[in-house]
Amino acid sequence: MLAVALCWLACLLCAAQALAAAAWKPGVRAAIAYAHTRAGVVSFAVRTQQHREWGWRVTRTVPSASVLKAMLLVAYLDDARVRDRPLGAHDRALIDPMIERSDNTAATRVLQFVGARGVYGVAERAGMRRFSLDPVIWGLSRIDAADQARFFLHVDSHVVARHRAAAMHLLASVTPSQRWGIGRLRLPGWRLYFKGGWGAGTGEVEHQVVLLRHGATRVALAVLITSSPSHAYAKQTLQGVFARLLRHVGLLLAPVRGVAPSAAAQPARQRPSVRTSSCALCGSGASSSRTWRSPSRSSASPTSIGASESCSSDSVRSASATDCAACSISPCAPVEGAGAVAGANVRVASSWRSAKVVHVRWARP
Repeated sequence: MLAVALCWLACLLCAAQALAAAAWKPGVRAAIAYAHTRAGVVSFAVRTQQHREWGWRVTRTVPSASVLKAMLLVAYLDDARVRDRPLGAHDRALIDPMIERSDNTAATRVLQFVGARGVYGVAERAGMRRFSLDPVIWGLSRIDAADQARFFLHVDSHVVARHRAAAMHLLASVTPSQRWGIGRLRLPGWRLYFKGGWGAGTGEVEHQVVLLRHGATRVALAVLITSSPSHAYAKQTLQGVFARLLRHVGLLLAPVRGVAPSAAAQPARQRPSVRTSSCALCGSGASSSRTWRSPSRSSASPTSIGASESCSSDSVRSASATDCAACSISPCAPVEGAGAVAGANVRVASSWRSAKVVHVRWARP
């Protein structure tokens, strides 16, 4: 009888998880509205294991920068010369700094080892449709949000079982100085794995590809940003997009852990209040803001993308932002004065009607 009762309990839990997964949807419209208030071009994709995908501009291809290193890691560990033996000090000297510190020299050596064939093999197994490798300047390889979200949803399954734990440990161990964007959000109950890419400290390229996992529950996201005014500005945009997409993601865990939906995707730090204005997202007067000045525009030469990311320290402070107490999202779009806020709200309202939201069902590749 006890065995039967336990079996029924397990079935009820599975059914509750399935209902929660069906109920949760990412905040796509809020993310699009926020993106319209920011300089730069944003695209993103969100995917769950229920073969559901949401996104915006999901097939727009952009330079990969160091996001490619996650594919290089999988290609290296699945190489015939590596997959059937234990990892040694030489292997660790390549893959550890490549992922943990985004070391470019190590990535170049890994690419030389696996070759274009190894990287394209990963792309083929992951079902990528628009990936293109630049074997000379690997940071200029082309990726899109749909392919990257699909790849990261089951990134561990693309690694041979012997090295799977090592790969996931590295993706969970990005150095603290590079844990901006998704790394600045509190996501109770979730295990975070991700890889970022940025264009030599400029805002020309700023990406993060993410897997959130709790037991068998998974959510994969790819946020790709180009043409931001600065690196600090682009990092702020990343955090804002992720915060809106992951609003109430705790619903997926509620049946098994009771995580309050309102506790999900909250900023890790709150900025101090200075004066009262309106939130550029929700239009309420419950936000506190500081004056923001648009930074001067900078550009990067194509060869600088992926060529050096030694400026990965978080010493450059991001532009001040607005923290909204009404919509529980921080940061909101930075503005300058009440008139700028009113204008931002007009742009947001119109973008909600005009933005194209992608929500389709996919068969697993």
